[in-house]
Amino acid sequence: MNIAIKLVYLILLVNGAMHLYFGLVFMLMPEDMMALLSIAATSPDGMIEMRTFYGGLMFAMGCFFVLGLFDPSITKPALLMLAITYLAAVIVRSYGLLQHSPEGAILYRIYIIELTGLASALLGLYLHRRAT
Repeated sequence: MNIAIKLVYLILLVNGAMHLYFGLVFMLMPEDMMALLSIAATSPDGMIEMRTFYGGLMFAMGCFFVLGLFDPSITKPALLMLAITYLAAVIVRSYGLLQHSPEGAILYRIYIIELTGLASALLGLYLHRRAT
């Protein structure tokens, strides 16, 4: 296995593990995560939505990224999904940060993580294309 593919797998592994972790934390402890982000679910329906969307969707994405490690036919689609989701997050968060004044630094830290994730996904797509 050449170095380019090893880096592609590292990108999928790191992002997959991160999404699995945060998905589980949002499913099991949404109150703690919402407190960290200074957001609130004001009803049981809101809690269900937080668990489902942030927990379930992030966990599912993590599963897909990890599957890309084991099935070469899924590697490129996993990288593409990673790039598209980070791109959308960066665009929407950029708009939000321009429209509102966040009270703390956490949203800026998340923004940096999303920018880094986008860069890693684009690097992964580039390396995958060169290696195949």
